Amino acid sequence: MSGQDRETEELGHLEAISAKSKQKSRESRSTESADRRKAILNSARRVLIEQGYADFTMRGIARHAQIHLKGSVAKIGGSQR
Repeated sequence: MSGQDRETEELGHLEAISAKSKQKSRESRSTESADRRKAILNSARRVLIEQGYADFTMRGIARHAQIHLKGSVAKIGGSQR
């Protein structure tokens, strides 16, 4: 096997490792997003049940979920403002 063939093979191996790492990262972010959405929905349900409709606000839900409202709204909506 020539030196160039070895380099090409190593490059292909590195690209495969990089692609696998990127996929794991996407899966991890997806899981984190799903967990965050569940926490927000659970908090919303609890705020509504425990405090009533009058306190059923984005701010109240965020406070109960212990998240920062501004960053969470941008991430949940899927767009960065």
